[in-house]
Amino acid sequence: MKCSKIIQWSKLFSVDILLLQETFLSSLSDYKHFKDNWGGQVLFSPSVSNLSGGVCIAFSNRFPFVVSDVKRDVNGRCISVLCSVNNFSFKICNVHAPNVPNERKVFLNDLYFYVRGSDPLIIGGDFNCVLDASDRVTLSNSTSSFIGRREIKELISTFNLKDASSALHAFPGHTRFCRNSGQSSRIDRIYIANAFTAIKAHTVDIPFSDHIPVYVTMKLPCNVSRKRSYWKYNVSLSLDEQFCKDFLFHYDKWSSLKPAFRSIVEWWENIKVRIKELSIKHGVRIAQEKRKMLLERQALLSNSSPDDIDNLLRSEVEGALIRSRVKYLEDGEKPSSFFFKQESRKASQKIIHSVRNNSGDIVTDDNDIACVFHNFYSNLFSREDNVDHNMQNEFIKFLSVTVDPSDKMNLDGPISLEEVKAALMNMSNNKSPGLDGIPYELYRKFFDIMGNDLTDVYNGIFLRALFLSHNALLLFL
Repeated sequence: MKCSKIIQWSKLFSVDILLLQETFLSSLSDYKHFKDNWGGQVLFSPSVSNLSGGVCIAFSNRFPFVVSDVKRDVNGRCISVLCSVNNFSFKICNVHAPNVPNERKVFLNDLYFYVRGSDPLIIGGDFNCVLDASDRVTLSNSTSSFIGRREIKELISTFNLKDASSALHAFPGHTRFCRNSGQSSRIDRIYIANAFTAIKAHTVDIPFSDHIPVYVTMKLPCNVSRKRSYWKYNVSLSLDEQFCKDFLFHYDKWSSLKPAFRSIVEWWENIKVRIKELSIKHGVRIAQEKRKMLLERQALLSNSSPDDIDNLLRSEVEGALIRSRVKYLEDGEKPSSFFFKQESRKASQKIIHSVRNNSGDIVTDDNDIACVFHNFYSNLFSREDNVDHNMQNEFIKFLSVTVDPSDKMNLDGPISLEEVKAALMNMSNNKSPGLDGIPYELYRKFFDIMGNDLTDVYNGIFLRALFLSHNALLLFL
């Protein structure tokens, strides 16, 4: 009955995205009834007990929302959705924090797992926590409602969020969102990334709840088109048996294509593209397998042992460790929200919101930012022949030590297979040598079948003085 009234209220105010807590939907028929009444997409995180009641995010059918990823916690307190509308991708998260202070701190710290990434974030719901004294009206001296505010402020700072309501000064005086026994507190909030513009925010008093709904109207960014970052080979693929077999099979076929190309270098440029496509294909396969396994394990989590839960968390934190670029994790140390926070900070730093041009003006438009970088590096790497050849010849004339003829012949001679292999073995782990994104681990793994081709490629470059636009492999010989 309560959910039906909320749906009626939402339609009355033309709500496009509804964040609902304490759904208390206990059966499949309840879920189906809710979705039928809503009319658009509805994604739930059901509760396993009566403590949280479950949460959901409902999208109206007025906009073509496309959902690409969903994360749910096992207690029905959090659901995050990665979606897009009109080619703009963003992440939206609905939370219902616990009433118990210590449980609330743990929950807020664990939120990073659900909201991590570089996509603009909207997070809202019942935080069951106030940020300062002005957020509550009470005769009690208890400070338990403040527990968790440090975690919320850290979340705001990490993702560069702003309180959509406070930004518009929509709630002056003692207007609060939750009322109970003569007390009131502002515990229901919506935080949005800087990419969004809040146009209007207000509350709507409804008689069938002790919470006052928060209504925010936002403007989506226009003409946002950010290119993907450079691809980089996932070195763990070299440990995947299926990928290795597939690579050996395809490389044998690729080798037979050499006569179709004008040079070994041109053939190699084509092979790098094929390696990338094959790696992405198997990377997607492995990610899908891991996601399926994770969902299956999450479904059984309530009946799992502490060791199973610890292993599940450790498998999830491995990806965060790589993306956060943290190079230390002591043996036996348990994964924590620290790594997810680091990952989120690194992701947010990849987006450049503004730069200063040569005139000293700050530009924020994507095209203007691209022009500033283009001009800077064009000037930096432009070739200017300012060499004084007379001075150069005068300097060389007085040099008494010269290279031995045999050494000169050795240096000018063809690159050997042994030299290529030695150079590869001296390279650092997990380093991509160029824009092709292929690190040395792949070459070392398959050197037995690729070694001769690599040697031919580098001799082709060396003898013809070719400089590839995309560094094939940077070797220090």
